[in-house]
Amino acid sequence: MIPNTYYNVASVQVSALPIKVCQIEGYFKGGTNAWLQVHDSCVTPATGAVPIYQLLLNATAQFQETLQVGRLAFGEGVFVGVSSTEGTYTASVSTMDITVFTNNKPLSTNAVGDKITSVNSRQIWSEATGAASAKKLYQLVITEQDGFNSNILIYADDTPSNVNPGLVIAQYPLLAYQTVKLLFGDGLRPFDQYLPSTSAATTVRQGCNVIIGYTPGAANSNGVTKYGAVTLGVPGVGIPKTVTHATILAITN
Repeated sequence: MIPNTYYNVASVQVSALPIKVCQIEGYFKGGTNAWLQVHDSCVTPATGAVPIYQLLLNATAQFQETLQVGRLAFGEGVFVGVSSTEGTYTASVSTMDITVFTNNKPLSTNAVGDKITSVNSRQIWSEATGAASAKKLYQLVITEQDGFNSNILIYADDTPSNVNPGLVIAQYPLLAYQTVKLLFGDGLRPFDQYLPSTSAATTVRQGCNVIIGYTPGAANSNGVTKYGAVTLGVPGVGIPKTVTHATILAITN
């Protein structure tokens, strides 16, 4: 197991990707009792979130917790924080020195989006950014908000549309009010090499654009079929249809 040590923190995002934890230990510096809470989350949990487990922290005292088998694996990520309330998360200003032992070294990642804002698309990174660096998408956490069965669509294009069709890199079903958590292993790098029918020039796109598609549409007027309108459920007019929204949170490098 690998020790991950943090000094003088009230909370820490140990990992924004699935990982296993076997032990947590440290020293609580607060002057009054509080609770050490551990959440299966790739971002800071909202106030009131219920932890996977918690441990009473005595004022200015050492602590240690060995995880039982049923609590070893975290499917979304590991967030550890001091809470001033028992049973639900309330961020505290009291700090601690803490070591979290994991089965591998957590990747350095960034979060784009959140679990609160309702949108129908989110650009994770632009085509220019993808061309300049080897960007990867590791995880998506998406919750449908409006009660429609729809689709999660991933594009390499900045602005895919019926006029300027792009290739659907990946598509996943999203049922009404469902939360979908998608993991991409070593990372997904969307790539679209598009050859327009009117030109010999090739446009290479390496962005990452996540869109919530609603209804299946007809093929494009210019006859381009790689858009995948019928078979992949892409909206027929505009992308996306604005009748459905979702929270979209992405974890990238």
